[in-house]
Amino acid sequence: MSSVAAPPNSDAASPSPEPEGRKQRQWLSRKRLSVGVAAVLVLLGVGAGAAWLAGGSATSSAAGAPVVTTSSENVKVDTGTMTQSISASGTLEPANDSDLTFDVSGVVTAWT
Repeated sequence: MSSVAAPPNSDAASPSPEPEGRKQRQWLSRKRLSVGVAAVLVLLGVGAGAAWLAGGSATSSAAGAPVVTTSSENVKVDTGTMTQSISASGTLEPANDSDLTFDVSGVVTAWT
């Protein structure tokens, strides 16, 4: 039968206490990890929010404003003259009608 002897100045029943500096380093390491994880989560949240706002603004309208949709089409063009005509019928009326009165009457003969 063989027996293992404990080294001198050690208690075989309980483990030796950790040095104080090591505990502090572990605590700082955990704190840095927590701060780093929190920073990453905040950045992900800000990025997701910005992407949602940028993507959502094209389909929603604010305060009843009309939604403007755009489309594009690629076509082959050539040089030349382009002519377009329009026609309309009806009566033209001013948007605002004002009666002007002046204290002095006269005729404008020239201006610079």
